[in-house]
Amino acid sequence: MNKDIVDYFNFVGISGIAGAGKDLFFTLCKEYLRKHKIYSARVALGDEVKARSDKAIKDLYGFSAKTCDREQKNQIRSHLVFLGTLKRKETQGRYWIEQAEKTIEGLYKNCLPQNLTYEGGVQQKPFIFITDIRYNEYKKDEVYWVRNQLKGTLVHVEKFTPYADVNCDDVPTGEFTHDSPSAPNGSEEKNDPKVQKKADFLVKWQDHKNLELKEVKKLLAPTAKSIIDKILKTKA
Repeated sequence: MNKDIVDYFNFVGISGIAGAGKDLFFTLCKEYLRKHKIYSARVALGDEVKARSDKAIKDLYGFSAKTCDREQKNQIRSHLVFLGTLKRKETQGRYWIEQAEKTIEGLYKNCLPQNLTYEGGVQQKPFIFITDIRYNEYKKDEVYWVRNQLKGTLVHVEKFTPYADVNCDDVPTGEFTHDSPSAPNGSEEKNDPKVQKKADFLVKWQDHKNLELKEVKKLLAPTAKSIIDKILKTKA
């Protein structure tokens, strides 16, 4: 990746198993940054996997891999994992990274200097969030890419459900108070702990599936705000 591009953006990689809230975390960060007039964009390694698989998925299942809902995505997950893993093995984990870099280069060309804003007289870098960092298997895998090549920040997101008979406020450490969902496939079960170990920030938030999205955002937004504030302070 060109050094000018690396220096132009603040990069944040978001990791965690499927359904952990990676896209929600991005949305909360984006909304907070917008209030400060700081540009942000989403890039996903899996977008290209879906694009390459889309025709076959439509033929087999009758829906698009690009626009499917979570239930539909669970149906096709094994197909996506197979293609993704195949190209990863051929390139020591670099194939989908290189496709994502092309997307980032396009963003750089489209939002050159005019998108660097000034908040309180201080120049702020635009943010790019890579919302599906899943592997730390090869020497220069996705974790290495985010933390070393992009000079970015890695956030790991995990969702939990409290036990019904335990008041989490009485156990601040969270030990033995909750269940965390299991990984949806063997690949994530194997690789997620490796990625988590390298994370700069660990986000563990309660599953609020019974609440309206507006209420969920209100409860979880302070977590995203805190992390963004720390990044702005250390990587301005």
